Amino acid sequence: MMLLRCVSFLLFTAGAAVFLPKQARGHGAEFLLAKLSFDAERRVTLEMTADYGDNPMIPDEAEARAALGDLLRVEIEGGWRRLDALAPLRVEARSQLDLTSPMPYSEEANKTSHRLLVATWQWLPTGASVRFQVPKGSKHDVLFWKASEPGHGEEAKPWKLLIAEDMTPEIEVPRRDEWGWVRIAVELSGLLVIVLVVRALRRIDWTK
Repeated sequence: MMLLRCVSFLLFTAGAAVFLPKQARGHGAEFLLAKLSFDAERRVTLEMTADYGDNPMIPDEAEARAALGDLLRVEIEGGWRRLDALAPLRVEARSQLDLTSPMPYSEEANKTSHRLLVATWQWLPTGASVRFQVPKGSKHDVLFWKASEPGHGEEAKPWKLLIAEDMTPEIEVPRRDEWGWVRIAVELSGLLVIVLVVRALRRIDWTK
């Protein structure tokens, strides 16, 4: 099993980004997925997915739930903490693949119903960056990527394949838009001026 994982790791890291065709039939069920994103309030959202229908290492939903519960840890003040020690995980069942994944899913895989368990974790970091690690002794490999930010289109998604004790690079937390409320106030003021002007013009007797 370890040999198989090592071969899969080498094949994926060496050729996935360049040599896999767009219509690749395999969909990487042997990897668990982890997608990172940020909202306007700088809140981290980490979405982790286990395909227990096709992954031979995850035979059922109970095993998938256990795997997702400690799939990744987050670095806090130089130490690694379980995610659920900081915020609860919301777990739900899904049947469709995440098409934002860097995996080159085939059309057949996209249309097929899958047995997926997805754990979503949200947390508001206090530092300028975040970093995650696969715990020591984990038997699951993780395909980790950062989702495209709003307004940046379909840019290339940087991804990393993690095995036990691997960690992500430090990922910068977006700065909060401190001037957003000012722009909203200006836009509302402009709208109010337009309304007042229209009302004033309606009161003018243009027949005189």
